[in-house]
Amino acid sequence: MHAQEGGEAVTLLRFDSGAPSDRIGEAVALAGDVDADGTPDILIGAEYASSFGFNRNGSVFVHSGATGGLLYQFHGNADFERFGTSIDSVGDINNDGFDDILVGSPEASPIGLTQAGQIDIYSGADGSSLLHIDGTVDFGFFGRSVAGCGDLDSDNIPDFIVGESGYNNLDGRVVVYSGLTGSVIHTIPGSSGAAMGWSVSRAGDLNADGVPDLLVGSPDADSLTFNDNGQAEIYSGATAALLLQLDGNANDIHFGYAVNGGFRVNKDDLPDVIVGAPFASPGGNLSAGSVFVFSGANGAQLHQIDGAAVADNFGYSCALAGDVNGDAFGDFVVGARLSDVGGMSDAGSVFVYSGQNSALLFRTDGTATLDNVGRAVAAGHDIDGDGFNEIIYGAPFADPMGNPLSGLAEVKRLVPILQATHNTISSSAGGVVDFAMNFPLSEAGFGYILLASFSGLGPTQAFGVSVPLTVDPLWNMMRAGAPPMFSNASGILDAMGNASTQLNLPPGTAPGLIGSTIYFASVSFAGMTSPRLVSNATGVLLEP
Repeated sequence: MHAQEGGEAVTLLRFDSGAPSDRIGEAVALAGDVDADGTPDILIGAEYASSFGFNRNGSVFVHSGATGGLLYQFHGNADFERFGTSIDSVGDINNDGFDDILVGSPEASPIGLTQAGQIDIYSGADGSSLLHIDGTVDFGFFGRSVAGCGDLDSDNIPDFIVGESGYNNLDGRVVVYSGLTGSVIHTIPGSSGAAMGWSVSRAGDLNADGVPDLLVGSPDADSLTFNDNGQAEIYSGATAALLLQLDGNANDIHFGYAVNGGFRVNKDDLPDVIVGAPFASPGGNLSAGSVFVFSGANGAQLHQIDGAAVADNFGYSCALAGDVNGDAFGDFVVGARLSDVGGMSDAGSVFVYSGQNSALLFRTDGTATLDNVGRAVAAGHDIDGDGFNEIIYGAPFADPMGNPLSGLAEVKRLVPILQATHNTISSSAGGVVDFAMNFPLSEAGFGYILLASFSGLGPTQAFGVSVPLTVDPLWNMMRAGAPPMFSNASGILDAMGNASTQLNLPPGTAPGLIGSTIYFASVSFAGMTSPRLVSNATGVLLEP
């Protein structure tokens, strides 16, 4: 093991019932609660689907997060609209208790215009049309990107943002609309040739003024003496003032091709942002791609991860995921649609990384040449109610059931290696916490050790790997031989790669540490000398 692993990826839901050339999974979203059953639902775009006698009019599928069943299927109403290029939940704009569905069709040609684009909003309650807005200029590509952004105008109805990347000869712009009336709240123009609005996202409230802010990608922008380095900008949702500008750091990397925000990665209580630059060439690997995570508080770079090989397009898609592995840090997901896997060209890969230390939590690869796994990714909701957020990815060039280019989408969940039965324990009364270690089957028969720390989360380089704890006296005791209050803190994993250990805290233990959290992580070993896998961290709060 050369990088931290948080657990095993398990497929929660899979969708692959499309017709040939539908390319299901060109866009994906973990949406709001469309059917008001208490579970987030799933949006999947198939912008190249053909139906009702039209050619590539496009389709959007809305599935129940609880059952996977199809709730709605919406279609474009003219040839080559590419309905479903962009999708999101806009929230409940008609105040009926059901979240509604926002769809962009950037190549629609309404009212005599050519590829002006359009957007539509549909009711989550009954699928009826709630709002339709057309683009206003030829080749404006209005609807290239869309996102619900929360209530900007204080009318208690969520609003939304639309990218129009072709506006004014590819300068681009974004337009923010009232969810209540459909009227324009803000219009933000792009700079010369910037393609502003190629990507958009909610950003959360970064300036703490009580109003959500806006994240916009301009991947063809020129700045800092570079050409086509690209930008990602954060604008005030209240005033449209520029709050933060992030710039690509080399020519032709198209930083801002993908953007996402609204979730916290570090622990400063402000949401952060992730930006993809899929045409970056780190280490001289042409178009290997890179992804950057920035603090929403001050724009400081928190993480940079680079693609591994030429033309991987790592960062073609990316998203902040919230907490995937239960360590109280937000994590993030990245798609590398053209990565080669096991000799299969462009099979594609999806990577999920720890927001704590950039460690790889899990990856999912395409299973056939040209699958394009990771062309689209999304995350940020707990669908199955287990306390950990899921991720979704699209593989639009996959050929499930022998249907060429029908595409597929999968929802994945991480089964954390280390889980505790309780996250609190009383110092005065004492108590018992049981820990379950569920290492992958590959670890069966290898050794394990449970580590602990009072002083917080790491990472710490130990045993030659990155362990998500800090070194302190408790850490040292666990390494040397666990105190008597722990049982089975080290041993051999069973035939399934599993083990259990227990903390039996006597009454009156450590009153001076009341209010502190004890953090735990486990490591598997070959012969107790060569580390293999490292678990996620999990915490237990010491209460009075």
